[in-house]
Amino acid sequence: MTPELQKDRAMQFVRCLDGKSPEAMAELLSDDFEFEMMAREQGNTVIRGKQAFVDTAAAFGRQMFPNGIAFSFLTSVAEGPQVALQAESETVAFNGKRYSNRYHYYFRFSGDKIAQAREYSDTDYVRRILLS
Repeated sequence: MTPELQKDRAMQFVRCLDGKSPEAMAELLSDDFEFEMMAREQGNTVIRGKQAFVDTAAAFGRQMFPNGIAFSFLTSVAEGPQVALQAESETVAFNGKRYSNRYHYYFRFSGDKIAQAREYSDTDYVRRILLS
């Protein structure tokens, strides 16, 4: 798989986080996929398994962002089986509040599937806008 195709699949993954395309998300992931939101918060755990992640992400995305999420992508770098991607989001959350966050994602590929993803974002902002 070329680095450009890896970067494209990483961006597809991020676009699917709004929960509106769970089938498309599932096509991108390996069966043993792992996702981790990089936050030191009680209850934050690694999600293991493709279907567990797809179900969780779809439910969260549809609940929190009923109108979807517009993502813009900044820098992307691919080397070997790894991709680093910077992104920004823009939407209105379920509670009517504007939601604009910035992210850094790490992806590890196994063949043509994403085997691991880590999301780094402003988790205090998530808490203030979505969870309060």
